[in-house]
Amino acid sequence: MSTEKGRRAEEVALEYFLQRGFCFLGKNVRTKVGEIDLILRLAGLLLFVEVKGRKSDWEHSAWQPLWRGKKRRLAQAIRFFLERERLQGVREIRLDIVFVTQGRVAEHFSDEFLSGFATIRE
Repeated sequence: MSTEKGRRAEEVALEYFLQRGFCFLGKNVRTKVGEIDLILRLAGLLLFVEVKGRKSDWEHSAWQPLWRGKKRRLAQAIRFFLERERLQGVREIRLDIVFVTQGRVAEHFSDEFLSGFATIRE
């Protein structure tokens, strides 16, 4: 995916979460072990989001087998972020994946640290 397409997908995903009441904390946040696409907050929930832009709805299934290694790297990046920022009042941490297709969030996989692929379809 090109950088411009990636930026557009991240903007769509950001708007999706803002419409659901989340507060924006950061985009493309770099740590020494990787980058976090979006960081948002809703009360005591700190949400980290991996955004994937796709041409069609079905393309995400080919990406799922690669998720294990990516999730491990994201977990390390999140750990470094948390150590660096030391945010107050965080009671829950969650990692979600959002697939953006044709300018909309096609699928939202929630809570990837604690469960399998629990999907929220729009």
